[in-house]
Amino acid sequence: MRVLIVSDTHKKHENLITIMEKESPFDRMIHLGDADGYNDFFSELPKEKEIEIGGLKALITHGHYYYVSAGLEDIKKEARGRGMDIVMFGHTHRRLIEKDHGVVALNPGSTSYPRQDG
Repeated sequence: MRVLIVSDTHKKHENLITIMEKESPFDRMIHLGDADGYNDFFSELPKEKEIEIGGLKALITHGHYYYVSAGLEDIKKEARGRGMDIVMFGHTHRRLIEKDHGVVALNPGSTSYPRQDG
């Protein structure tokens, strides 16, 4: 299964379309928030969701309720406590993938306002 994971498009849909065309084909797309132009607490999107991907349990959220800008301990602890294999989040606009205590933490960065080199 091929999954496209994006975040923080901030209504710049042309960037998202370009990425979708470049990465096609994929079986599923997961958007981790800040898609609709509203920021964080003002969004009407769900706070979080538990899903299954290829037999793995994943917690998906934008991340701001877990204060990911200040560190990842809260979100990792939440994922471990729920028995998740993966936690996916956005908000920081910085891409990240790391494994800690059996949980993979993944942030795809921002398609519109990245905050890292490259």
